[in-house]
Order: sequence, then C-alpha cells, then structure tokens
Amino acid sequence: MTINRWHRNYLIRRYLYGPCLKAASHFLFALRGLFPRRLYALSRPIFVIGCSRSGTTVFMDWFRRHPDLCDWSEAAQIMELDFYDPELDHLRTAKDATAFEAFRIAFLFGMRTRLEGKKIFATKHPENSFRIAFIQAIFPDAAFIHVMRDGCAVAVSNYHRTKIDPFRRNWPFGQFPKPPKWREYLAYSPIRQFALQWVDTILHIRKAASEEIAPENYLEVSYEDFCRDPAALLARVDTFCRLDPARRGSPPAEPLRDQDHLWRRRITEVEAEELLAIVSPLNAQIGITSQGAEERSPAVAEAAG
Repeated sequence: MTINRWHRNYLIRRYLYGPCLKAASHFLFALRGLFPRRLYALSRPIFVIGCSRSGTTVFMDWFRRHPDLCDWSEAAQIMELDFYDPELDHLRTAKDATAFEAFRIAFLFGMRTRLEGKKIFATKHPENSFRIAFIQAIFPDAAFIHVMRDGCAVAVSNYHRTKIDPFRRNWPFGQFPKPPKWREYLAYSPIRQFALQWVDTILHIRKAASEEIAPENYLEVSYEDFCRDPAALLARVDTFCRLDPARRGSPPAEPLRDQDHLWRRRITEVEAEELLAIVSPLNAQIGITSQGAEERSPAVAEAAG
C-alpha cells in the first residue's frame, strides 16, 4: 500500500501524537495541585460550531486575524483523546466532563492563551456542535458562534469530500461529525446520511441555544452573508465577542466567492431529489434558498435538450 499524506498524517496523529498527548494529560492531572486556577482560567472562550463544510474554516481564517484572539482550531485530540476510535460517539454531555477532562482541556487552552499573550481564546471544530453541554460544564460562560450554510451545499460537500479523500472513505460519516443517530443512519445512502447529518446538527445546536445557552452567548451567522459582506459580518462578530473591531486588520473589502452553486453538478438527479426532500423544510425555516434547487443535473438537462 502506498503511504500518501493522508495516511502519513493519520498515522502520526493516532499513533505518536495521540499517545503522547494522553500520557502528558495524565501527568499534568496528577500534578494539578501545583497549578493555581488563575494561571490558566479563561473568560468567555469562543467556540465556533456548525455542521462540517458549512464555511466554518473560511470564516475562522478571517476571524482569527484579530490581534487579541488566540486561535487553536481543529483541536480534535484535545477535545477528545480517543478521537480516532471509529466507534466513538461525538455527542458528549455534562456528565462526560469529569475532573480529568475538565482540567486538561481548561489547562491546555488556558496556558496557550497565556503563552501567546492574548485576551480571548477561540477554537473551531464541527464536532463541538454535539458537545455544547460538555463545553458549558467546563466553561460556564462559553460563547458560541453558529455558522450555517445551505443544507444542499453542505451535504454534497461532505459527500464529495468523503469520496475523493482516501483517508475519509473508511470512516463512518467520513470522519465528519456523527449525529446521535449515526449508527442507524449508516443503513441509508451516503447522500441521505449527510442530509440527515446537516438537519440533526442544526436542530441540536438550536435546541441547546434555546434551552441551555444564555442569549448573550449565542450568535448565528450565515456563510452566504459572510461571503456577501465579510467586513460587516466580522464587525458584528467582533462586537459579540467583546473584541474591538477597530483593532482588526484590513478585512476583505470585496465579496468572497461562495461555492453553494456547485452542489447540483456533483450528484445525480435521484440523489438531488432525495437530498431536497430532507433539507428543504429546514432550509426554508432558517431563511435559505438553495442555489440550483430548480435545476436538473447536467446529464439530464443535456438529454432533455
């Protein structure tokens, strides 16, 4: 078997970085009495959440540039030491926030913020969409930025990425966030799996926002709005995060090119019908009109012409 960069990085993270991180975490926990809480305490850390392929990465690429922000995104193995267990459930509740988990996560995030000399910590990881109660048990004043995007574009992007990435093909849900019913969903077609993943992620986050998160600590933003006017949205986010917008460097002055229109070209007509039946009601509920919803796949359009 040829070892490509996907396999290489996976082997390093799972079999070298992972065990070292786990050992270091237990060592630090054993010595936790030596570290006063004020040394690593965080005030209102920011968690950027949302379904995978919803634009969280491009958003974070710009958001993280504020000089007062410490960004540690994609901290997969910090949030979950057994991240590479294919049977792992991504849903975590307050009961999962043991003394060990709470200390190691708070300590690592807090110390990095201190070492960088920043005021506010932020992290982006889609799996955290199913860990809101867990996060709040560790950081009671945590704030959440929920990035949303057209469900058709998201589901097809996850589906397409899983097909072309040799690492992701062998993992449930392509190693993207697994909703609570993920085992049940494995019996469905791939496009249906990712459509349900998007729906379940949005509904799970919104339920937590209405029942568990203080209104001042929850903000919804859309990928489409960010692409249309990134400067305005970043200013709004900075205000929510209690960051001074005037200290931000030059945000993009021009609209960013969104990729929502590509989804219809990557799936068959049958897949498109199955996808639209699942995501359209929630798309309408959150005020999104899917680009390409009325189109047919190129193959069908050519045959009809």
